[in-house]
Amino acid sequence: MFELMEIPGYEIKGVIGKGGMARVYLALHKALNRNVAIKVMNRQEGADFDVNDRFLREARIVANLNHPNIVTIHDVGEHDGHNYLVMELLPSGETLKDKIKAGVDSQYALSIVRQVATALKVAHAKNIVHRDIKPDNIMFRADGSVVLMDFGIARSVDSAATQMTQAGLIIGTPQYISPEQAQGKNIGPYSDIYSLGVVFYEMLTRKVPYTADTPIALVLKHISEPVPELTGDVAVYQPLLDRMMAKGREQRYSNCDDIITDIDSIGAGKTAVHATDIFSTAAVDKAKSAAETMSIVADIDRTGEESALQATEILSTAASTGAGTAAIQATEIFNTAASIGAGKPSGQAAEKLNSATVDKGKEKVVKLVEKKKTHTASQSKASGKKINSLLWITLGLLIAGGVYIFVDADMGKLKTLVGLDAGPVYSRVGRLISIPDGSFEMGNSSGDSTENPLHNVRINGFRLGETEVTQKQWQLVMGSNTSYFKGCDDCPVDSVSWNDVQSFLKNLNKQTGLRFRLPTEAEWEYACRSGGRDEKYCGGDDEGKLAWYGENSDEKTHSVAQKKANGLGLYDMSGNVWEWTQDCWHDSYDGAPSDGQAWGRGTCAQNVLRGGSWIGVAGGLSSTGRFRSSADKGNRNFGFRVAQDLN
Repeated sequence: MFELMEIPGYEIKGVIGKGGMARVYLALHKALNRNVAIKVMNRQEGADFDVNDRFLREARIVANLNHPNIVTIHDVGEHDGHNYLVMELLPSGETLKDKIKAGVDSQYALSIVRQVATALKVAHAKNIVHRDIKPDNIMFRADGSVVLMDFGIARSVDSAATQMTQAGLIIGTPQYISPEQAQGKNIGPYSDIYSLGVVFYEMLTRKVPYTADTPIALVLKHISEPVPELTGDVAVYQPLLDRMMAKGREQRYSNCDDIITDIDSIGAGKTAVHATDIFSTAAVDKAKSAAETMSIVADIDRTGEESALQATEILSTAASTGAGTAAIQATEIFNTAASIGAGKPSGQAAEKLNSATVDKGKEKVVKLVEKKKTHTASQSKASGKKINSLLWITLGLLIAGGVYIFVDADMGKLKTLVGLDAGPVYSRVGRLISIPDGSFEMGNSSGDSTENPLHNVRINGFRLGETEVTQKQWQLVMGSNTSYFKGCDDCPVDSVSWNDVQSFLKNLNKQTGLRFRLPTEAEWEYACRSGGRDEKYCGGDDEGKLAWYGENSDEKTHSVAQKKANGLGLYDMSGNVWEWTQDCWHDSYDGAPSDGQAWGRGTCAQNVLRGGSWIGVAGGLSSTGRFRSSADKGNRNFGFRVAQDLN
């Protein structure tokens, strides 16, 4: 048994930790009378050289990285068929993972990032990339100083091993892996910086930025999902986080010196110099994500002329929608970065930036389409070819630029979940805006009794339709249009009951394979008030700029998104049509849930509507105002918008 093994010169006292590859022992160095930690590799019968040589490589690497924030190596050797590594003992045994569970102050989080960056600076100067930066590999000395551990999979930047060349092998931990690691591309210091950004986010929020049911689905999010938004007091660190976690390595910090400089600037109350161009970075990343996704699709080798034509058709659809204007809107780009400390650019600036990035993204996709069109049947008939990147061999569900794509690894078949004839998902529900986590005081102490009492509600992040569902979208899903105000495809669907909406959602979810729902009443009010702000109407105090209502509607609904959006980029939350929510009606908020969930499920005598309509007075447009109706009753001023969970 490992526990009973002996190593000459050391007295083994017990096991500190263990895993599939190795065990760590508490031991006494007899000659120096000093406690140490000994990492002993499990015997790997028949294992290849890389596995068996890992500890020796780690010892050589760390021995050449003499720095206070890097674990100290005392000895290395082999005994009885086991490689071992003797390192300094960290008495507390506490990892950053342990600290995150307990909660990490934002200033302390900055200090930890700075110390790890300082350690990585030394490693990178010697062309060493760690490749596995995560809370488990960050420990602490008794004085609280950071110690970077586990260089077991570290490699030289100049090594071919910095590329993922071995089939079935992803180097790194999926929760913290960089986009280029996930795609099998060359890695460098920027890869460690991305992982450190993930750790920074986790320290600030106590959760990792992306979650998924499978490792492959998880790494896909690192490739395609935008950098998550920070909220509350930590939102001031958004520029730093965005630069560290930028999807494109060109937009990311290229070295740790710049990170250290920006952290020091933040500590001194100054601007983070190297993160000032975050808006352009965010926009470029979004365009690039859509374009690169299409590029990967274009690289898929298909069999048969029919399959080649099908792939071309899919790409053509994507070129006109997924990487086009509808997929990369300025509102979405800047809503993603809305909470950063540098401020929000003007609408004109946003439009110019959006136009530029969209054009670039669309140009790339169009070129890919044309390239695919030129493929001959003979080229496409090369049977048995696999997807060029390992990642895509086991690909799950990918969301990119509004196009939902699924690759069946076994069959090598590519298909859109919604079908080419009906267009992408957003054509059926409208674009969805990410609503950040947050808390707010729901209700109105000076309002109607139904809006009382005021109560604090915590909202988990979710997605909400940018606009109300339109008549055209309803037609696509339901095959008919029962609206009173027909003849306006972009007007909100009206005359729909709560039960009608449930039928729509059932059809939509079946057609797309996704899960859409109505927002809860608390989610609706939080989003209406631009993230829980004190707003009279949804987006401010000027009802004429925000809403279609009795005084300006000409007694009818109007095309969506004609009025001013609120602070989250949502249109018509005040006016046009009342919007159904999930909740059952209650005459007051006495006993209302505080977690943002729907109050009452299943059969209700009446359900809640919010927002006012084209026929109402200004007072009925209130951000806190409520209305009710039977679930089976439709009305020409009743409509809705869809919601979706983030995970």
